[in-house]
Amino acid sequence: MISDKYIVIPEKIRKSHREVFQAQKEKHIFGFLRKFLKWLEDDNKSYNKMVLFENPLKMNDNARYNKEFNQLIHDFLQNVIYKDYSDKKQGKRFKGEAHTFIGVGYEFGMFTLPKNAQKAYENYNVAAQLSNAMGTFKLAQCFEKGSGVSQSNETALSFYRCAAKLGLVDALHTYGMITYHGFVGSPKDQNTGYYYMKVAAKKADKLCPYPLYDLGLFYESGGNECGVSEDFVYALENFERGAQLGDPNCKFKLAQAYEFGDLKLKKNKSKSLELYKSAAESGSVEAQFYISECYLSGKTKQLNRNYFKSYKWAIQGAIKGHPSCAYKCGESAMTGTGTDANVLDALFWYEIAKVFGHGDADQKIKELNYKINKENVGPEWPEPCCCCLFGG
Repeated sequence: MISDKYIVIPEKIRKSHREVFQAQKEKHIFGFLRKFLKWLEDDNKSYNKMVLFENPLKMNDNARYNKEFNQLIHDFLQNVIYKDYSDKKQGKRFKGEAHTFIGVGYEFGMFTLPKNAQKAYENYNVAAQLSNAMGTFKLAQCFEKGSGVSQSNETALSFYRCAAKLGLVDALHTYGMITYHGFVGSPKDQNTGYYYMKVAAKKADKLCPYPLYDLGLFYESGGNECGVSEDFVYALENFERGAQLGDPNCKFKLAQAYEFGDLKLKKNKSKSLELYKSAAESGSVEAQFYISECYLSGKTKQLNRNYFKSYKWAIQGAIKGHPSCAYKCGESAMTGTGTDANVLDALFWYEIAKVFGHGDADQKIKELNYKINKENVGPEWPEPCCCCLFGG
């Protein structure tokens, strides 16, 4: 469940929220909700309030705001569902959107709704019947994961294809990758997959820039059954366009290209670091680890050594599942680098790193457990006798 306590909605989104709800235009409100979900999906700062670097009392006001924010959205969605529209075509479109976002609310525990996989599925199903592309896409995910309904790859594929036909960029991209690689029980068909990837990349926007990264990789490698040759120039065009639209993977890819001279680019350390920073801020965990290392070592002229910033960037990557970032947090807590030295905090992060698959974490855990157990051994006390307990 997404907790109101930890999400910090930035002022830009708060302002947009106020404006669209004051205007009460359904089209604009649904547009805002799509952007809000995109921000929530990509956000790299608000969830990190679970690891506080500031006064925790500020979070109380934030929780109150979030509660009102979500209640307003909930009431709007309910009103749309029960509203009688004179324009039936418009009503069908808006009701499809409303059922989709109510489904999202039930799926993630948002908009004051409790987490309920079955109700999420039911609302996505209604949205799909109303020809809503996003609702159809979410319904496909329900069948793929078996969330709220019996798992069925065949049905999932059918709805992914339907959502793609309805023009949703996420669906075009997903269905293209599924058919290209033969995922979700689909027969492998690189030609069909390539076609859908091309269409998805052409329609890519700020809400879904991700197809550009995969298409860029496709042209960078050239190893395929579609007869498409390696093309560094076109690969670079896709990575650059994806970076402009905010895709963190494209930014990281370009950063590496400028660092190592890939894609026939001339090495440029300054531009590379700029892109690494931008990728880290956009959510690339690999870039977050890289920037953390830069602040730790002070090896770059643009980033002076700063242990606290190194630790903060490591935490951002660790929270998103990067094993080396989690291990680095353990090292920081163990040595007091960028944060207070704390053996238990170090043990916590090493345990997380182990879960994420870091190869050295297990040895660190054994060493720390031995140290903790040794320090906790107190003086030996004799067994109490009757005289000790009752006097004698």
